[in-house]
Amino acid sequence: MTIDQIDYLNQCSDKTILRFNSYIIANKNQEYVLNSLENSSNTNGLHKVLFQIEINQIGKIYKQYIIFPITTYFNIISIKFEKRIWIVTINVFNSNQFIKNKKKNPIKLPHFLRQIARFDQAEKLFYLLLNQYPSLNALCYNGLARIAQDKASYDISLHFYIKSLENISIEDRPYCLNNIACAYDYLKQYEQALKYYDQALKLMKYDKDQAMCLNNIGITYAKIKQYEQAIKYFQDSLSIRIKSLPENHQDIGISYTNLGVIYSSIDQLDKALQYFNLALKYFQRNKSIIFRAILYQNMAKIFQQMNQFNKALQFYQDALNIFEQFKPSDHPNIIHIQQQIQQLNQQ
Repeated sequence: MTIDQIDYLNQCSDKTILRFNSYIIANKNQEYVLNSLENSSNTNGLHKVLFQIEINQIGKIYKQYIIFPITTYFNIISIKFEKRIWIVTINVFNSNQFIKNKKKNPIKLPHFLRQIARFDQAEKLFYLLLNQYPSLNALCYNGLARIAQDKASYDISLHFYIKSLENISIEDRPYCLNNIACAYDYLKQYEQALKYYDQALKLMKYDKDQAMCLNNIGITYAKIKQYEQAIKYFQDSLSIRIKSLPENHQDIGISYTNLGVIYSSIDQLDKALQYFNLALKYFQRNKSIIFRAILYQNMAKIFQQMNQFNKALQFYQDALNIFEQFKPSDHPNIIHIQQQIQQLNQQ
């Protein structure tokens, strides 16, 4: 699998529904499959993934194999990285019962179809529901906006989010405002983005949501190079995350990374390193391997600017070692790091 696919699985919750585009032939001998993976080599930047199926619904059994048809859906239970193999534990999901239940609440079926990337079908259902259930208009427009966002059609997404806002409930209003702001940010209309983020933030009641919105505002200010404002919002977001999230939560490391990038942009290199080192402590405590590589690359760049070439070389090499596990050999990031290493070796 590609690293983007693996990152997507990492971000999925236990409520995410997964379907493969082919029959699944599962071997009951896990040790045999693991040995085969360990003895194979990665090609073209793809990564070894073992899907470990917890059997709560048996497929067709043939000798040592269990065959699951293409119509089978799965829930993701857990993901871990061991000996350069991603182990994804899943179980069989009763999709027919799911769809039957969703017909009792019609808005859930198109959301289910969107979740399994059947965008065209989901879109048609949302339009049908707009005509049949006027009370669901806000939710239908929100669904259409999300489909457009999935397709990177941000102008269309913005249009539907604004339509949704016209009939949205008070409870859901801050999230819709935040989505509108994100759409404006994608469209590089930063003044409008900040306006809607501000409205969303004033209505948000929960710490996690406020921290997310503050972080988004910081990103927008960073894009328009208003670095002092960006730092303020990143700091506010970080303070909330430290108080409200578990000690090793990845979002805390992301906040420290954002601050490090800002201080690097304004040439306060010592302070940037301070925040990068704090971020690194969080990413070393969990499975955030790619985040570690990105940090190593940023730290190497700083040491290079400070003429500390041995340290720069080491961090570039550490970043390269990780990226080579997850990216194809001709990936621009790998080529750039290799060029930097070559240049440092010549110096």
